Amino acid sequence: MDNLAIYLKSVLNVEVEVIPLEKLLAKSLPLYITSAYSINEAYILGHRVCFLESSSEEQPSPDRLAKQMALVESKVGLPAIFVTQNIASYNLKRYVQKGINFIVPHRQLFIPALLMDFQKPAVTQKKDIEQLSPSAQLVLLYHLQKKSLSNLTVSEIAKELSQTYITTIRAVNMLKDLDLCVLSPTANKRENAVEFHLNRYDLWQKALPYLQNPIQKVVYTDDEVASTKSGINALAHYSMLNDEPGHYYAVSKEQFREINIATDPKFGDNTIEVWKYNPLPLSEQGFVDRLSLYLTFTDNEDERIQGELETLINEFEW
Repeated sequence: MDNLAIYLKSVLNVEVEVIPLEKLLAKSLPLYITSAYSINEAYILGHRVCFLESSSEEQPSPDRLAKQMALVESKVGLPAIFVTQNIASYNLKRYVQKGINFIVPHRQLFIPALLMDFQKPAVTQKKDIEQLSPSAQLVLLYHLQKKSLSNLTVSEIAKELSQTYITTIRAVNMLKDLDLCVLSPTANKRENAVEFHLNRYDLWQKALPYLQNPIQKVVYTDDEVASTKSGINALAHYSMLNDEPGHYYAVSKEQFREINIATDPKFGDNTIEVWKYNPLPLSEQGFVDRLSLYLTFTDNEDERIQGELETLINEFEW
């Protein structure tokens, strides 16, 4: 690790601390990867990366190495860089052609992933994101309504929302790419802390174009469901709108799979909304949260409903 850090300083003219990969991330990797490589991480010019350092003199083929690195990147959510003390000349050209990130300390550094990042302006990256993922939307709405997530680490947010670390880091990275939050190294430099600099109303307004209707699908039933109330029931709860006799329920995809009741795609007294994210962490007194509810009705053309939605947002305690 010292050899690699010294080389990176000589090339980049910055101090780079190379440390073992965070345990939560390392545990997500298969044994054949962790046994073949010494796996470390570092920040390179503000980019958190993962190093796969091989002590073997046998060099993997470009195809095999590319597949291994793609697997690692999908598991840990970081650019992977192959580190070796020597690369045969016939492999060197093939690694470059494959676009494989690699470092041969004191000889060569080729990291196209970071070079592409340096060349692309941030605005170009934002245009690639048309809407937040369900997990990113859950993180944002939780921060806006339930509890400030500023200054918490990604691990702490994952625990707060009962999500996996990998799901949460991807969600936070998406928010970061849209300038909705920033990531800052903690004092021990082992993990990032999330910071939301905008006030809640400005953050909501900035995020609104990327937010999606949380309802994935709707089914019907004549039975009652032990779940969070949604739809007109929830809107009537939060506003002056009259309630309806039928019940509207919001459930997660996991909860829907566990419900042992008869459902129908078209008919039933009650409505079950299957949500893209779990509505329970955001729910209030047995009803879905206000902001998710607002998103479920944004395409509704009923003037009464639109009027109540406007009031709902205007009277929200930002």
